[in-house]
Amino acid sequence: LAVALAYATITHQLRRDVETTRHLAARTIELCERYDFAYYREWGVILTGWCVGGVRGVQMIEQGLATLGAQGALARQPYYLSLLAELQIDSGDVVGGLSSLDSALEVAARNDDRWWVPELLRLMAGLVRPTTGAVWFDGRDVTGVPVQRRRVSMVYQQFINYSNLSVFDNIASPLRVIGTPA
Repeated sequence: LAVALAYATITHQLRRDVETTRHLAARTIELCERYDFAYYREWGVILTGWCVGGVRGVQMIEQGLATLGAQGALARQPYYLSLLAELQIDSGDVVGGLSSLDSALEVAARNDDRWWVPELLRLMAGLVRPTTGAVWFDGRDVTGVPVQRRRVSMVYQQFINYSNLSVFDNIASPLRVIGTPA
């Protein structure tokens, strides 16, 4: 039951359903404490931190990550780091948030845990609408501006976009889509 609750909690977080995530995380923590299941308990702590938000939420996520790290449990760490980054950025710690996102991508590559990379990239590109805070670009709030109208793009050094294309073609591809010569 603890495993099912933990995965249900993640599912609701990915749907950005704060209340259900909070409820399921609390049930996960309660069940794990009752039967001494430390691993899934930390999932609940991390996801509760995301629900709480702010500085307290950051502290909870950091605590959960530290406990999982001490257990050598690195699965899903990129995802948890993305939640940490989201709260850091929402709390005004943009540098810390970007550092956490960079760490998440590094951990994903090092541990071959690439399952979460699309979520990380969506968060970095602003495709995930924040539950709190705003997305600022060039001195203006672009939270409500559709991503495709922000005139911004990202390029990564690793082949995570189109591995069959050259570096040039990976960079030129979005430019061609909008009709700009490469």
